Order: sequence, then C-alpha cells, then structure tokens
Amino acid sequence: MQVEQSTVLVIEDDPLVLEIIRSNLPLDGWQVEVGVSGGEALTLIEQLAPDVLVLDLMLPEIGGLGICRQVREHQEPHIANVPILMLTAMAMQSDKLAGFEAGADDYLTKPFDPRELHARLLALVQRVRRLANGPSAPQIELGDLRLNLRKRIAVCADQLLHLKPQEFDLLYAMARRPGEVFTREDLLKEVWNYSIAVDSRTVDIHISRLRRKLKEVNPVTTVQIQTVHGVGYTMEAV
Repeated sequence: MQVEQSTVLVIEDDPLVLEIIRSNLPLDGWQVEVGVSGGEALTLIEQLAPDVLVLDLMLPEIGGLGICRQVREHQEPHIANVPILMLTAMAMQSDKLAGFEAGADDYLTKPFDPRELHARLLALVQRVRRLANGPSAPQIELGDLRLNLRKRIAVCADQLLHLKPQEFDLLYAMARRPGEVFTREDLLKEVWNYSIAVDSRTVDIHISRLRRKLKEVNPVTTVQIQTVHGVGYTMEAV
C-alpha cells in the first residue's frame, strides 16, 4: 500500500543506509528528507514538520535517544507528537526499552527489509490520521479523568498529566471503552496500529508508567487500570 502525501525525515549518518532508504521509500510514495547528525536534527524537524521521523540511535553530536527526548519535550504539539521510529544496529532488549522510554513509537534493527520499514512507517502515519479523524465529540470523562483527543490533553483530578504520545493513545483507547478487557495484542493493534511492530512487553511498560503518573497527580484517583491475569488489562472508575 502506498502512502499519500507524507514526508519522512531520516536522521542517519550511514551513507549505505541512506542510499537504501532513498532508493526504496519514494517508490511507495514517500517524500524523503535526510539529516546526517544529531546536531541538525531538531532544526530540520522544526523546518520540515515531517509526518514521521526515523532516528538512528548512534549519531554524531547528539544520539538518537537525546533527540527523541528533545522532540517529546518540545512546546509545539505538532513537533512533540510526531511519530518516531528508531532504526539501529543495537538489537538488545535493553536498547529497545531505552528507545521506548525516551518516547519512540517503534524500533527496527539493521539490517532491515525496506518493505518492512515502509509498512511500519505507514502504520505510524495511519495511526495519527485515524486519531485526528476520530469521533466528533472527542472529550471523554471517566471518574476524575478527562481526556480531549483533539487537543491531546489528559487531566486527572484537575491536574495535567504529562504523557508521551503513545501513553496518551493507550490511555484514550482504554478509557473510551471502560470495563472492556484488552489483550496485549489488542492494545498493540489499537495503539501502535501494527501488531508485530513491538513486543507485548512494551505494553506492560506503558501500563506501568500510566499507573505511576495517575498516582503521582492523585494518589486516590478513582481511575484504576487492572491486570486481568493471563489475558491483559482493563480500566474503569471505582
């Protein structure tokens, strides 16, 4: 499936990898822009406002994790919420978890199949567009939790929750169907829009963060994310 009018910004210092990407992604409809160092990454992101960002983990000047954190902390929502895919030779589970902790949405290791890169990027862009074209009344209230999809604001007990994009999407997915039991695979498909893009451990990590952040703003919050052992998770107001 081709992507429609989407720009991917690739920050990568390996000429061979850049050549593979430049030779293949345009065939699927992508407009490809590139940068070769971490130092120029944020400037390019602000100038180009790409639909999706590909980051190498090991970069000159500023590494991919540092860039990822800068993006997620940006004051402009269209920058802070850009989907990010880490593309790196570092394949250890700890490396992947560090990428997700920094705010990455997906993680692909080198060497890679260009068709898989296209599929993952397409899934990330489709997720953003699906959410942007979501329900006409995107405000959800559940207990002391209020979510606004269009503004991407989450408030618990009148306190703003500082959430990374995928944390917000995960919270929204469960809050709009309170009491429903989601398997990890359900949540991977619902939030990441690509069921094999990340492993189920990623869901557990994000759930743990959401629980902690809810408790931090309101230790007695009425919103509870419950583990359904052997199945997955459910959220409801108690």
